[in-house]
Amino acid sequence: MHPNWAEVVTAIATAVSALGLIGVLAAAASARTQVRAAVRTHRSHAVMEIFRVWNSEELIETRAWTDFLGPEALKEEILELWNSDGLAYLRALRPLNFCNP
Repeated sequence: MHPNWAEVVTAIATAVSALGLIGVLAAAASARTQVRAAVRTHRSHAVMEIFRVWNSEELIETRAWTDFLGPEALKEEILELWNSDGLAYLRALRPLNFCNP
């Protein structure tokens, strides 16, 4: 005995739905891979920027200055800049990339 038309339509619809689900899962896997690649690229660019800035002449001078002053004297110096002149304070923070005036 042959299946009736309702069973055939149901079977075809189920097959189409299964293919659609497989397509959606493949697209989701592809999107996940692309997002991971984008995140990896973003992180590598951030690391390259850190290396570029870390070896810049301005930051080398800043690190030497902070090593020379020590923690307490550095704190006093920054507080003095903060209280006296806002522009000097911003200039002091620029090499550390805390602000971009």
